[in-house]
Amino acid sequence: MRALATLILPLLVAAAGSALADGTRFTRLTGKDIRAKVIGKVVTDGAHWSDYFEKGGVLVSWSIGRKHTGKWEIRGDELCVTEAAGESPTCYEVWSAGDEISLRLRGIETTFTGYLRRYQGP
Repeated sequence: MRALATLILPLLVAAAGSALADGTRFTRLTGKDIRAKVIGKVVTDGAHWSDYFEKGGVLVSWSIGRKHTGKWEIRGDELCVTEAAGESPTCYEVWSAGDEISLRLRGIETTFTGYLRRYQGP
């Protein structure tokens, strides 16, 4: 019985979904929701990196003081990012809880999580 509980408990926790400390649950965004909530904004960890999703499909990233430019596009209900010319895009499910955003590869709960911020200019 104890072995069965050890197997089932993690499944129940996973099925319950991710939540913030205040109980707000992460929900998956549709393509339309991604455009409304993320595009034109910055996703950042607040210290080390930030990604600005310009409305025209340009991705401007800063990581530890270095600026990089790539592209983004919405395919269905995923946000696809190409970080450098000649690379294939990486597509993410976008999950949101309050101002937290989680970009997840299909089937992986947390690829990385950041915070949505208004763009403040260069």
